[in-house]
Amino acid sequence: MQEFNDISNLFIIGAGFTKAVFRDAPLNCELLGAVIRSKRNSTLEQVWKEYGSPKIDIEMLLTRFDLDLKTNNNSRLGEEERDAISSEIADFVSRFRFQKNVDFEWLRPFIQTTISDNDVIISLNYDCFLEGLLDFHKAWTPKGGYDVIQNAMDGLDDSPLDNPRNIRILKIHGSESFRLVRFENERESMSVGAIINEQLFPRSGKNKRFTYRG
Repeated sequence: MQEFNDISNLFIIGAGFTKAVFRDAPLNCELLGAVIRSKRNSTLEQVWKEYGSPKIDIEMLLTRFDLDLKTNNNSRLGEEERDAISSEIADFVSRFRFQKNVDFEWLRPFIQTTISDNDVIISLNYDCFLEGLLDFHKAWTPKGGYDVIQNAMDGLDDSPLDNPRNIRILKIHGSESFRLVRFENERESMSVGAIINEQLFPRSGKNKRFTYRG
């Protein structure tokens, strides 16, 4: 893991950033209900009913669920349901990706003057609008841009472009772009990788489709 003693600035970006762009994007406290309503009989709704608290938000719910998975406290729900929830969240937030044909001129000062080389951005969002925006404007790429998370194509001639300004994005809740990767010789062990395609990363993912086998 890289040292963080070379940080220029540290930013924390939450759901309000995406909502400023997409008016129908939910805030964090609204995300649980929004994902549940987006898919009939969703696994997320099943898990929510299992824990039975109407005031719980998505991060509280998933934290409790993950802890129970680690301690085997809930025998009815397992890793299969957890994987399904990750897919449901990714499917929902895919509608909030960066689009080249939409005018984001008002965000140009953020790209040109607010962020600088060696900045670290802690993102609480599952969507990849921020990454797509920065990638399109040549300020960031997923190769090195997610810090310790590397893609499977590192070192190949057609791998994504290097992170030009050493801006690092830490997505502490997870991301639509993340996938669990199993090691070939140790199938019980896993790491996290980032898939690369033009839909998520319009510049560095152009004409590429890097993914992972489960």
